[in-house]
Amino acid sequence: MASLYHYTSGKALLGILQSHYFWATDIRFLNDYEELNRGLDIFESFTKDLLKDIPSDREHLSELVKICVGNIRRNSKLTLINLVSFSTESDNLRQWMAYCNSVGGYCIEFDEDLIIPNYLDEYKNCLRLSEVEYLDSGLPSYSSSIYKFGELIKDLTLAQDKQTSEALFIESFALKVNKLFLDSMLLASSIKPSEFSDEREVRLLYIGKSKENETISEGTDLSKLYAKPNLPEVGFREVNDFLVPYQPLPFNIEAVKKIIIGPSSNMELAELGLKEFRDRNNLQFDVVHSKCTLRRL
Repeated sequence: MASLYHYTSGKALLGILQSHYFWATDIRFLNDYEELNRGLDIFESFTKDLLKDIPSDREHLSELVKICVGNIRRNSKLTLINLVSFSTESDNLRQWMAYCNSVGGYCIEFDEDLIIPNYLDEYKNCLRLSEVEYLDSGLPSYSSSIYKFGELIKDLTLAQDKQTSEALFIESFALKVNKLFLDSMLLASSIKPSEFSDEREVRLLYIGKSKENETISEGTDLSKLYAKPNLPEVGFREVNDFLVPYQPLPFNIEAVKKIIIGPSSNMELAELGLKEFRDRNNLQFDVVHSKCTLRRL
């Protein structure tokens, strides 16, 4: 029963606790302009090395894999990816400074196992918690993201069984290609440069609807793969005079275990207001003060 921590302002805290929704930010609007692209670059380099070992009798599949991996990049531009950021670090100075305003802020402690509501379990192809890996340019000796991507590629290159008809093989290959795409989007969205490693980030990732998904026939295995939960429409918020799209994502309010009041000169008043809100709304979480001695001048 691990804990995840979400650092936020008082205004955002109120919205989260009242609505039982996160505002998952569109990945294109995050502060790292290499989001997603770094992961895709690494996967493409890895594929080139991996395909060198493909036997000559599977060369036709090797060419198909190259095309599929190339299309991942193209389709990524048409794919809506939204995320909520958590940290595995509690009461962390860097987090307080980065995500809370000059007056103070809050850190919500969640039970990782309870965050995603049970009714969303069937949508794991497009919604999941993912630990961020911090990788620099070039291929590291080991990476769980690269390992998982490699397993998907290897599965794609398995030779056609003699007992399998061509039609079934094509259908199976199409499913593998689409699973490769979805998993690649989620894996690549969880890779960041090592400069960000002290954030110890875990992400709640969601792949939304796209124009291409709408053309898939209902009732097919592909439609099940791309199935989406019934969520509220995408909204917009203002951040530094920019309009930033977000996707509301539900969470279990029972997952909230504790709220840490961030460093400020009015922690006692913040505690009084937060406990009053908690008790009036019949919520169950502890309220504590940050031990960080940060002072903003």
